[in-house]
Amino acid sequence: MYDRIIDAVRDVDTQHLLLIEGSDFSRDFNSFSYRLDHNMAYSPHVYIWLGFNDEQWINSFQALSYCHDTPVVIGEFGEDKMDDIEGPVSYTHLTLP
Repeated sequence: MYDRIIDAVRDVDTQHLLLIEGSDFSRDFNSFSYRLDHNMAYSPHVYIWLGFNDEQWINSFQALSYCHDTPVVIGEFGEDKMDDIEGPVSYTHLTLP
């Protein structure tokens, strides 16, 4: 399905970056076994209330980035207090290329 959608987008727009989200609140990227487009980035979401574990999730996003030679852009943080978001934000800033 992603291939068909990307082909349709690229028929009318060859320049813009495509942000690809995974399943399960954009936390699961296991369905992607290869880079889908030359100009794309994976865009996971980080939600503490869904059991976000800084080290586990960031390591998985980093492995995905290296495996597919594709950047990762954290597309959304879903916290309602600054104290809850400071940890994931500082950790991602330090660990993702």
